[in-house]
Amino acid sequence: MKLDNNGPLVSVVIPAYNVAEYINQTIASVREQSYKNWELIVVDDGSTDRTLEVIAESVKQIRQHVVVHHQENGGLSAARNSGVKLATGEYVYFLDSDDLLPQNALLRFVELSYQNALDVLSFSAVNFADDSYAMGDEESTKRRIEEYDEYYDRINNQICVSSGEDAFISMVNSNHFVPSAPLSFYRKTLVEKTPFYKGILFEDNLFMTQILLKARRVGIINEKLYKRRIRSGSIMHNDAHDYIRRFASHFVISEELRKMLGDCSNHVYEALESIYSRFVALSMDDYCKLLQRNQIDLLNLNQYELCRDSLVQYQVFYKTQLANMHVKSEELYAENMSLKQDNSFLEKETQQIKDSWTYKIGLVITALPRWAKHQITK
Repeated sequence: MKLDNNGPLVSVVIPAYNVAEYINQTIASVREQSYKNWELIVVDDGSTDRTLEVIAESVKQIRQHVVVHHQENGGLSAARNSGVKLATGEYVYFLDSDDLLPQNALLRFVELSYQNALDVLSFSAVNFADDSYAMGDEESTKRRIEEYDEYYDRINNQICVSSGEDAFISMVNSNHFVPSAPLSFYRKTLVEKTPFYKGILFEDNLFMTQILLKARRVGIINEKLYKRRIRSGSIMHNDAHDYIRRFASHFVISEELRKMLGDCSNHVYEALESIYSRFVALSMDDYCKLLQRNQIDLLNLNQYELCRDSLVQYQVFYKTQLANMHVKSEELYAENMSLKQDNSFLEKETQQIKDSWTYKIGLVITALPRWAKHQITK
């Protein structure tokens, strides 16, 4: 089969919001793909800059089927979900609007997926920065790129194919679970059944967990088939509003993972529980920061689809966790004091022995043998 002409159709979905500076390069990287059987779906998520204008100009040179969809701002998840609904391909690929694809990326996606009958193909990325001061200074930018290169690295230089559950367990246990939607290639029927959770941050964590656990066959390969741009504009500032969004997002994800724990197999329970525990810890940390800042009342429960019962349950859970931590702390303190008391007792006993006449007479009697032994071993 010559994939260039007769391979399966791939729907490339690009969600875009205020990326007028980068979107032309991103679309160009799709246009220049060596694999030609693709369609492009660009979803403008209510941009307020020239993004939509740049998109319209950029797609003029494309011969393949192109859809440019404009909608009110609803966030990354809503934009991706809209793109999936418009997709007609056998496979779907999500490309971030400021990143790039290597020229052979789509060809490798299709080759590996078709050869191995995959529902999901996961791969690694190379990271770059247009501005050496993207992270404030050259050293920080270089360090961030190195950190991301290590983070996105996969452990399999040759493709490793397994069930979705086994792939998930392997990723979690090896500390190579990389929850980033653009670092995987998907069969569209699987993505249609697993929409992105709207209105939250960190949506890829939940999406990738759900996708992997639903997939029949997953392939993992340490091949750099994505170019991730490092830029200062993509960093979220830690103001009060962000802490609220962070807490709401971590809370929602932990609740969804908790539901999944109730339905998952024993085989995957331990790995899934570790991801769940991580998000419980993150939400607790954010909740603590909100309490310190007196910002908890600013939570818009309707916006984040948090019911008051769930939030109250969380508050009870949070207080229970703190109470348990205090109990454990007191137990450890008591154990430490007990050890100190035991040690003090032993020191007193030892000193009493050393002060006894029996011990002193023993030292005198054994003085000569001990001196002789010392001379011999010199």
